[in-house]
Amino acid sequence: MSAVDLEALFASRDTARLDAALSVTTPGSPEALALEGERLRRSGRPADAAPILDRALALCPGSRALGHAAALAHAAAGERARARDLWLALLARYP
Repeated sequence: MSAVDLEALFASRDTARLDAALSVTTPGSPEALALEGERLRRSGRPADAAPILDRALALCPGSRALGHAAALAHAAAGERARARDLWLALLARYP
């Protein structure tokens, strides 16, 4: 899955598309981690999503959508400092 595909999935509000993409990814792959983390974040489980999104981001550090999703998960989980650090890293990388 390309970075463009991942960004499109994260930008879409269609959860069915996210689930369909997750069903065809290799378990444990960076893409699977990213999609699972985003699914958890969207289902109201940001504290569960944040560490999964962090792992995916460590494997795909150049993904804007993934960095933003991780920041949103941390913010929703009350981890504002971590969220701020992620957003600042995105701004530094993509001014």
